[in-house]
Amino acid sequence: MKKLKILLSISLIACSCQRYAKDISYTIEADTLDYIPTYSQYGFYEDEQDNIYFYCKPMSCDSLLVYSLLDSTWTLYKYLKIPEVYSDTVDMDYSVRRWALVNMDTVIAYANYKHFTFLDIKNNSVIQSIPIIADTAFDVRSFNPMQWNKHRGTLGLMFFGLKDTGDIEMMSEYSPSKGLKVFSLKYPREIMDTYLMDYGCEPYTVFFKDTLVVAFQNSPLMYCYDIKTQKTTRLFLKNKYYTPLPKLDTTRYSKIGAPNFLYEIHLVNYFYNSLVYDHHKEVYYRFFSNALPLENDEGFFNTWDDKVFGVNLIDKNFNIIGDVCFQPHDCRHIYYPTKKGLYHAYQYDEYTEISLLTFKY
Repeated sequence: MKKLKILLSISLIACSCQRYAKDISYTIEADTLDYIPTYSQYGFYEDEQDNIYFYCKPMSCDSLLVYSLLDSTWTLYKYLKIPEVYSDTVDMDYSVRRWALVNMDTVIAYANYKHFTFLDIKNNSVIQSIPIIADTAFDVRSFNPMQWNKHRGTLGLMFFGLKDTGDIEMMSEYSPSKGLKVFSLKYPREIMDTYLMDYGCEPYTVFFKDTLVVAFQNSPLMYCYDIKTQKTTRLFLKNKYYTPLPKLDTTRYSKIGAPNFLYEIHLVNYFYNSLVYDHHKEVYYRFFSNALPLENDEGFFNTWDDKVFGVNLIDKNFNIIGDVCFQPHDCRHIYYPTKKGLYHAYQYDEYTEISLLTFKY
C-alpha cells in the first residue's frame, strides 16, 4: 500500500444572509490505496462502535471487498461473498447499481431499476427481494447513497406514485419485516410545474432517526418531515451564491441533441448537488455548483474543469452556519459522513484515492 497525504487548509469568508454566519476553513486529507481491482460500486460503512470501513464490488468478482481504517491506515478486513442464488440471476458488474451494508451479515443490492434485494451473507441466502412495480417507481438515482436507517430499521427510498389528484408522493421506507410505507409528503407544486418537467430535477433526501429531510436540486426550498408527528416544516435557505434557474430555452434542443443539451444547462446554471447529514456533528452539508458562463473571457467554451463547487453548512435547527467555495479540483460532492469527517473515494488505474473532508468554524 502506498500512502499519500495531501493537506489542504483554506480559510474563506462564509457568505450567508444570516447575521451570525461564520468563517469556515476546510481540510482535505487523501490516502492512496494500491492495487485494488477495478470496481463497479463502492461505499463507506460505520458500525455501532464508530469503526469505519470502505467497501467495493470489484468487476468479475463474487464478493464485496471490505477495508477497515485502523490507525489511519486502510487494511483489507474481509470478503463478503454474495450468495450464489442471487449472483447467478443478475449481472453484478453492470446491473447492480448500488450496494449498501446493513451490517457485515446483511447487504442490500439495487439492480437496474428492477428490484431491491436483501442478502444474508452469513447464511448465503436471499432474505427478500422487492420488485419495482410498473405504476410506481422506486428511485435512487440521486447522488446521495442508499441509506439504511439504523434507528428505524428501514431503507429510505424515493418513491414516485402519480395519484388521481396529480400529486406525486416523494418518499417511502422499506423493511423486510414491515414492508413498504409511503409518507404523505407531496412534491411541491412550484418545483414540479416550473422545473421538474423542463430540467428533470430530482430531490435529495436524508433519513435520520425519525426525521426525513428533502431538498431539491434546483431550489433553496427544503422540507423537514417528522415521521412520528407527521408534521412538515417548510424551509427556504439560500446562500450568497444561489442563482435561480432561468426559463429554459429549448430552441437549440433539436440541433445539439438531448445529452449535450442537458450537459450544457447543468454546466452553466447553479444547481445543488447533494445533501448529507453528519449525525456526529449534527450538521447538514448541502453541496452546490456555481453558475458559469458558457464561454470564458477568451471566447472558449467552459468545461466541468472550470466549474466551482461549494457547500452550505446548516445546523440541526436549520440555521445557516455559513458557506464556502472550494478551490478547483479540491472537492467532489458525493460524501459519506463518519465520526472523522466526510469520506469520498475516486478510482484511477489500479489506485483508489480515499479523501477525508473536514470543516472548522
